Order: sequence, then C-alpha cells, then structure tokens
Amino acid sequence: MRGGSDQPAINFIGIGTGTLVTDVNAIHFRNTFKTSETKLVGVVSFAHIAQGSTVQATWFSPDERVPPLGRTTITTESGAKIARFSFASKEPWKPAPYELRIDASTGKGENLKTDSGTLAFFIGMTQPDIDAYKKDYAAYQKTVAEQNAAAEAQQAAESALAQQAARFMDARRAFVVFKGNLTGGGTDYVIQGSDTTVEDAAPPGGGAAPGVLYAAALKQFAILDGSGNVLLGVQKKSNGFNALKSGSGTFYDKLPRGADLQMAVLPSGSIALTWTDASQKTCTLEATVTKDHRYGAGSSECR
Repeated sequence: MRGGSDQPAINFIGIGTGTLVTDVNAIHFRNTFKTSETKLVGVVSFAHIAQGSTVQATWFSPDERVPPLGRTTITTESGAKIARFSFASKEPWKPAPYELRIDASTGKGENLKTDSGTLAFFIGMTQPDIDAYKKDYAAYQKTVAEQNAAAEAQQAAESALAQQAARFMDARRAFVVFKGNLTGGGTDYVIQGSDTTVEDAAPPGGGAAPGVLYAAALKQFAILDGSGNVLLGVQKKSNGFNALKSGSGTFYDKLPRGADLQMAVLPSGSIALTWTDASQKTCTLEATVTKDHRYGAGSSECR
C-alpha cells in the first residue's frame, strides 16, 4: 500500500560491481556476474523516503528456500533517497542464483508504513542454467501456493466445524484440539468448548499413557465428523447438569456442570471418560465405535 507523506516508495533496485564508495553513475547494473567478481554493491532508490526510515537488505542464496546469507540495516538521513549495500567475498563466489530483498519502513504500530521489493541475479551461471532454475523455481512456487491454499481451506473448514460444535455445546467459543480417523469413516475432530474468552486449549495429542492417542481434561467437548455430524458431545441441560449425547441418543444425563471430564482417545477410536459426580463418586464411561462409523453406548458406572 502506498500513499501519504511518510510512505516509503521504492522505484529502483539494482546490483553491479563496485563498493559503497563507487559513484552510482559509474555502476553498470546487470543480473549476471562471474564468480571472480567478488565485490558487488546493491543500490536502492526511492521516489520517497522519510528521514529516520529503516531500510533493510537481505541477501538469499539461492532463493528464499534457504536461510538468508546476510542482512544489513541502515537508517535514512535527511534528504537521502538512495541506499547502498555492499556484498563482498574474499573467495570466488559459488555458482548459484541469488536474491536481494529490500524492506523499507517508517513509523510503528498502527502508523507503520512499508514498501518492499526483490531483485534476482545470477553468479557463474549460463543462460541454460538460469532458464532451468527459473523453471524449477516456478514449479516450487506453484507447489507452495497450492499447499497454502489447501492449508487455508482446511483451516476454514475446521473453523466452521468448531462454530457448529460451539452451537451444539452452547459454548461461547470452541477449537479443534485433536483430529484423526477415529470411527473409520474419515477424519473426525475432537473440539473443546469454552465459556471463557481466553483460549484454554488442552494439551496436544500424544497421551499421558502408552496406547492413548489423546488425553486431556475437558469441561465441554464434541466430536464431529468431516460433514459436521455430531458423533459425541456434551450438551447443557436446564437442571444444572450436562448430558453426553450422540446422534443415536443420550448416553448419560447427569454430568456435573463445570466438572473436568478426563478424556482418553484410544487407538480403537473409543472414548473413555472419567469424572467425579455430585456425591464424590468416581464415574467412568466408554463410548465405542459402531459399524456405521458412529458412537454407541458402552459400559458406565460410578463407585
């Protein structure tokens, strides 16, 4: 985004042989160099840059798929519209593609204004080498874009499931804490409900005991399949208790509201629950997987 008197605006990035004291007009800017050209200088000119702005140069090799080779930051002085950065090596460069990224910023917080740009250049590479690299890099970028799109779609789907679970539980908010093919019908989602505004997320999967896929203490939870069907979940009742329900009915209708339900997800997909009831008895219940990829009532007892 550009605009405003303090907005940095890059209009040129170039690199050539030279040093920080080389006259800009004497620099021959290009994007290919010999491995023996060990003294390079990057030049950035701005259409506008405010005094005291930060200009950062990051040098990558061969591109952003690897960590940066180096980073240099300068602060602009009054009237300066050109920034220079030196890249030098005592030894001949290794033949490779390189990238120079420039990030300019001024202000902080809500007043932060930025501009950025990149420049690709190549050292010790023939034109066929460069063409092959560009083809490979374009394929890499396409793969990354597809992966990011898939991740965003998955996140959106999980968010929708969490909202649906929150409505089922009558919870203020909900979030996925574990997922896996629990019932044999595809990916199922264990979703924790919360009546607070702070994300009191349960520990990640891994289980406290061998043979347990996931274990946590939850006050509210629901397990949904990928289509949004509630396979098992806690629902509030008007009499002060909660009920453990599934698509096939109610498993238990006197869960103490606010009590911690010690949940264990077993490798079979079964859900084992333990809690303390109003008379301080320890109660257990196990919901087992049915042939239609749902949960059926298992054994329960309080003692």
